[in-house]
Amino acid sequence: MQHSSKARELCRYPACRLARGRWGRRVGMRRPTGGRRTQPSQEGDPMQKSAVRPMPVTFPDSPLPDVPVDVELRFDTALPYAACLVFPLTPCGCTGSDAEVCWYFSRDLLNEGRHVPTGTGDVKISPGPVGEVLITLQGPDGRAVLSAPEDAVTAFLTDSFTLVPAGSETDHLDIDATLARLRAAG
Repeated sequence: MQHSSKARELCRYPACRLARGRWGRRVGMRRPTGGRRTQPSQEGDPMQKSAVRPMPVTFPDSPLPDVPVDVELRFDTALPYAACLVFPLTPCGCTGSDAEVCWYFSRDLLNEGRHVPTGTGDVKISPGPVGEVLITLQGPDGRAVLSAPEDAVTAFLTDSFTLVPAGSETDHLDIDATLARLRAAG
């Protein structure tokens, strides 16, 4: 959805600004309910699978550090190097009812960051207090530190490495399809 200049001026929700920014990417994927799910990533293609792990996160540096926010970690075999952290957006005049913001980062960054501080760019991951993983997201409007349950992050990584084992990522890349999309885009 394109935002008119008037909508940009009127919308006061930070998540809407993030969704329009270059750091987060708003997508319209269906949000499953419940626990772990693996599902076809493209209709009619049973070999391509995705892992989805819903979990609560908190923002320890915020004024409400104990209030959980439900997010999802997603993995798709079509993007074998990436993990996606998905935030649902509160509907407003700028978003639809199913709008969400996805932060893409390296699956290996998430895996390594559970044990030692990792990352030098927009996403940094480090071990947190016992049973927690800290994920720091840096955007043009500021920084957010999230605390995620370590067991949920580990379960997500187990699911993703079951679908695409470490070292086999290149076997899951479809270079011809990517080139065709790039050529079609112009």
